[in-house]
Amino acid sequence: MQGWSGKIIYVNLSKAEVKVKPLDPEFAQAFLGGRGFCSKMLFDLFDPSIEDPFSPENLVCVCAGLLNGTLAPASGRFTIGVARSPLTGLFCDGNAGGAFAPELRFAGYDALVISGASPKPLYLYIEDSHVELVDASHLWGREVWEATDMLRKDYGDQELKVLTIGPAGENRDAVCSVICDYTRAVAGGGVGAVLGSKKLKAVAVRGSGAIELADPEKFEQVAVELHQAIRSMPFYETLSKYGTPILVSIFKKLGGLPSYNWQTGVFREAEKIDETVLVNEYSVKSRACYGCPIHCSHFYLVREGEFAGTTGEGLEYETLGGFGSRCGVSSMPALLYINNLCNRLGIDVIQASSSIALAMHLWQDKILNLEDTEGMELQWGDHHAIIKLLSQMASRKGFGGILQTEP
Repeated sequence: MQGWSGKIIYVNLSKAEVKVKPLDPEFAQAFLGGRGFCSKMLFDLFDPSIEDPFSPENLVCVCAGLLNGTLAPASGRFTIGVARSPLTGLFCDGNAGGAFAPELRFAGYDALVISGASPKPLYLYIEDSHVELVDASHLWGREVWEATDMLRKDYGDQELKVLTIGPAGENRDAVCSVICDYTRAVAGGGVGAVLGSKKLKAVAVRGSGAIELADPEKFEQVAVELHQAIRSMPFYETLSKYGTPILVSIFKKLGGLPSYNWQTGVFREAEKIDETVLVNEYSVKSRACYGCPIHCSHFYLVREGEFAGTTGEGLEYETLGGFGSRCGVSSMPALLYINNLCNRLGIDVIQASSSIALAMHLWQDKILNLEDTEGMELQWGDHHAIIKLLSQMASRKGFGGILQTEP
């Protein structure tokens, strides 16, 4: 099958069993990959009479896109879907970039279907034709970055691609995310909580194969043309330099920057957290997802002050608009630290910032008090309170433990 890798991995965690089956050509032609594969497989394989999202019978699919691993521009994204979301009770999916999906395709696979639940923590290791479930007891309870580092050290391979949940997913926190490449998040819907209920800590993959194309020369010609077209677009230079943080300035001009939990569209300190501050004061270099000419992400470094030494990748508008203007925080170093903390704990910045902004709004209106928050003041702009709440949300302890939607 030219274009597709041609195999799907089926994992039954209850039986600690892994099976590899060929990809059906008619199915592939009809649904292509990514979200198409994910939606159709969940529709076909899931029993809708199963109502509990944390039932072993709930299904999770990880599906690569048809263009993953090729020269096609911006072709690094993949989809994770869950048959029954702990947040909505319905089908839910999300997607992320990075390089995990191309590596899965290089190993020879188009998708993973995960069912069952293990009595002990496990991770899935994939290296070309070798696929096995491995004891993950030493990884359980570890933060995302630490677990990723440990797996790379265990296999002596710094290029190992790791998809993992953090403490938030392990504790079935509804605001959790699934992280690959340290910072690329699949979030929304509580997919990570379902993986936590199944005791699947991570998927680690390494591939040495290639994508077989029907007409490689023609494909390369079209891919190069598309790369050139993207680079010639009027938005390219600005988006490439600043990324999604440019939305701070755009929404500021429109009077639509979410501020103080949407009580207003004006944040008077927006210039302290906009794209120019990120790029001019903290960005060290640009980063890109696999095959993407836009390279809109940033590797950042805080050199001085309270958060000196903070390094990471990102950050996106969702952090600046969520924990920034929406929660009243005007310190870029604090937001960079908060962004890292969410990635390390495996927390979705969108859902978490929305919950914390709501709590601050309720505190402002004196609906919440010190007794409710266990002695914590929730003033607008208090990044220390946000940091404490995020740790509580991941562990589901304290006041932060009740902020996330109860699965």
